[in-house]
Parts: sequence; C-alpha cells; structure tokens
Amino acid sequence: MTKNVNEIHIKWHELFKTISGLKADQPNKVIIEREVIPIIFVPGIMGSRLKNSEGDRVWDPDAAIFMLGNYGMFYVTPEKRKGLVVGEKFNNKFLTVSNDDSDHNAKKFGKFKDADKRGWGGISWSSYGKFMEKLEEYTFSNPIQECFEFPLHASGYNWTASNYDSGLELKNYIDKTIEEYKGQGRMCEKVILITHSMGGVSCPFGHVSTWC
Repeated sequence: MTKNVNEIHIKWHELFKTISGLKADQPNKVIIEREVIPIIFVPGIMGSRLKNSEGDRVWDPDAAIFMLGNYGMFYVTPEKRKGLVVGEKFNNKFLTVSNDDSDHNAKKFGKFKDADKRGWGGISWSSYGKFMEKLEEYTFSNPIQECFEFPLHASGYNWTASNYDSGLELKNYIDKTIEEYKGQGRMCEKVILITHSMGGVSCPFGHVSTWC
C-alpha cells in the first residue's frame, strides 16, 4: 500500500535553513514557493508606439506605409510632422502609449499568453520582437529556475515628453506590477530593468537592477 506523501511548503530562501516537518516513516515532498522577479524591457527613444488623445495612431514603426506617408515622403512638411507628435501647443498628455491595439497585438505576439497585459503592445515589434521572443522563451538553469520566475514585461513611454515624466511613468508601472503579483499572493519585491538607451529616461526610484 502506497503511503501518503508528506508535503512541506517552503519559500525558496528557506532552502538555506534546516527544513522542519520531515517524516521518517513516509515519503516527503518539498514544494518550493518561487519568487517573482519581473523583467521589464524599456525601449529606446522612438521605439514606443504612440497615439493621440483621440485614439488616432501617431507613431508606429510597425506600420511601414503609415510611417512613410506621414514622415518619410518629400512632400511631408515639418509643420505636419510637428502637428502629429506635438499638436498646436505642447502638452505632455497629448500622446500616450498604444498598448491596446488588439489587431496589432494578435498579429505580432498573440501566441504568447497575456503578453498584451504585460505591456508588449506599446513597443515597436519590428525593432524588438525577436529579442522579446528569445527572452520570453529562455529557460534559466537550475537552481534559478526552481527558485525564481521571470515574467517578461515591457514599458513603452511618450518620448516627446520630458525624461522626468517618462521616469515617473516607469516608476508607476514598476510599483503597479509588483503590487499586482503581491495581490495574487506571490512573493515579489524587485524587478530587473533591461533598457535600450531609454532615451535618457530619469529613474527616480530604487529597488531595481538595470541591464543596458
């Protein structure tokens, strides 16, 4: 007759201590609670997809014809370009990151579960798609894989606004991401930032490791 398995739940850092609750007269199974360390990718300047306050596309490197027709042709005046990305008068709320383009998201990275909820839609897939796929599918070696989970997020930003504004948006996104995982009952205290230049984004916060 198979004996019941004695399950012992511990946090990963408790592996360095004596594990209590083990029983000599039956099988033991130690279940490790992994810590979530979100990896947040921040694109370089002009690498974020932007829309205006009315929801119209303004900057989308993934739409070659749109970009050519609005920015690349000889007949496109500086005034028109300025009107698209600045408007009549500069307002740092005029443009926002285009995260919720469902057609774009389904076409570019729809095979990855919940990627749209992790901010992937706001970055230029034509520039960073292969990198994101490689990082999403990367398998960390043991014991790292057994102790930590590294969900991949992205944080686009309005690169027409000030670096300080962009830094505050990034801080808010980091705080929100950590709190969401904690709300799921997960251990989550820090994130890892991977950046491509960041366009000089100021980072007025701590609790972050940064890879550039």
